[in-house]
Amino acid sequence: MTALDLVPPWIVKLIIDDVIVGQQGALLPWLIGALLAAHTGRNIAASLRIRFNNTLEQKVIYDIREKVFESLQRLSIAYYEHRQTGEIMSRVSNDVENIERIFIDGLEALLMASLTFIGISIILFSLNWKLALLALLPIPVLVFVAVLYTRTIHRFYHTIRQAVAELNAYLQDALSGIRETMSFNRHSYERERFSQRSKAYCESTLQVMR
Repeated sequence: MTALDLVPPWIVKLIIDDVIVGQQGALLPWLIGALLAAHTGRNIAASLRIRFNNTLEQKVIYDIREKVFESLQRLSIAYYEHRQTGEIMSRVSNDVENIERIFIDGLEALLMASLTFIGISIILFSLNWKLALLALLPIPVLVFVAVLYTRTIHRFYHTIRQAVAELNAYLQDALSGIRETMSFNRHSYERERFSQRSKAYCESTLQVMR
């Protein structure tokens, strides 16, 4: 699919250089046909990629959840004595989905970006190696900035996951004890506890957006 993304710009270059400037009008129908074929092939490849990714995502989620549940069954009683049920449930559901997004979407984006970079580099060097070197000069700086950004954002996302786990843990405990809350008229107290955890989650998410 990455190769097909690079074909249309190359065809447009040929149209400008050979058909318009070079006055080779006979090439125009062939180039237009190649352009349409490239777009059609790209759409078909994109459809197949989405279908493959969806299937792979569900299989990955299923396998990870199975492994996580098996690991939970092997843990000692002491582990559960110091953790709330809602927090553990959050790890099994939310954290697994986050891992899936990193594994599938992250790896796919990295692969596509790498292949695109290689393809563009090959085209640039084939056209003008001096211009290609000049265009690639900022790459090391961009990689360095990306590494720093990733390390910083990782800390924020860890805070978000912890806030989600605490919110889910509170919800599980609050709903399981709803009868006691209603019996002792503790609605205001529970709303305040929920508001604190919800606010912590909101603020941690906003930190990432900033």
